[in-house]
Amino acid sequence: MEDVEAIHSVLRHPDVFRSSCDDSCSGPEDLDLGPAFASRNDIGCLGAYVGDTLIGVFVLVARSMVLYEVHTGILQEYRAAHGLAAARALIAFVFSNTKCHKLVTLVPEFNHPALLYALRAGMRKEGVLTASFLKGGVLHDQTLLSINKGHLCQ
Repeated sequence: MEDVEAIHSVLRHPDVFRSSCDDSCSGPEDLDLGPAFASRNDIGCLGAYVGDTLIGVFVLVARSMVLYEVHTGILQEYRAAHGLAAARALIAFVFSNTKCHKLVTLVPEFNHPALLYALRAGMRKEGVLTASFLKGGVLHDQTLLSINKGHLCQ
């Protein structure tokens, strides 16, 4: 995806923004994926659609040639069946169309629905990064989850 307005429409949505942004963003307007973002070749966005309706955005960050990190924003009304199907499709797409061999994500300890979402998509817990997410002035732990190319969910 290159349509910054469409990406912002998901990532700045109150339900998505509230559960995914840390204290570095005081409000949705602080989350700006403008020209500086578009010029980076280590970051990309993929949209999740139901028909012509954009239901979510996956932001991929290449941490190395074989390790990618994913940040997920799915609109609340699509988080059940459609959101899970989108996550599984993303994983398959990344492993089929990039050099990625390991996909990781971090989930703050207070975001239980996101943790369940990642697990249901086929990711596995790898560990905990302690005191690594500042939200409401409190440092929270984050769970590190991953999936390897050889362990695609069925």
